[in-house]
Amino acid sequence: MPLGLEWPWQLLASPSGELRVEHGGAAFLLIGVDFHFTQYATTGSIPFSVVAPGWSLDYRLTFDGGQMRIAPVAADAEIVTRDRRGALSEALNDFGLTVHLEQDALVVPPAMLLRPERDLPPFDRAELVALDWTGIDLAV
Repeated sequence: MPLGLEWPWQLLASPSGELRVEHGGAAFLLIGVDFHFTQYATTGSIPFSVVAPGWSLDYRLTFDGGQMRIAPVAADAEIVTRDRRGALSEALNDFGLTVHLEQDALVVPPAMLLRPERDLPPFDRAELVALDWTGIDLAV
């Protein structure tokens, strides 16, 4: 089950610091634009919205051929720097998103599932050594 989406670090680390997401003439700094899931499911594509004050645009994330694919459902926002502008979906397809899943699993670009092994014991019980507290005042 998806729990959250995270901007690509490459966009967050932009040296210009002026990275904006724009739609309908309203532009906001990247860090002021959020992701919201529009539907929750354990299989299939991941529908989500890119949300800024005053507008919300729907997108769909799919996994195809070992790659993430992000497409707008209708209108697409633009990503704007000082000297360039382009479709937000193209930038997200270039860099990907981090998808946070239940049970501490992640999907990272290009589409790798990272999941901790939960069936491993946290430590080898045979290596535990009991401490001898004889002669120690535990109240101090």
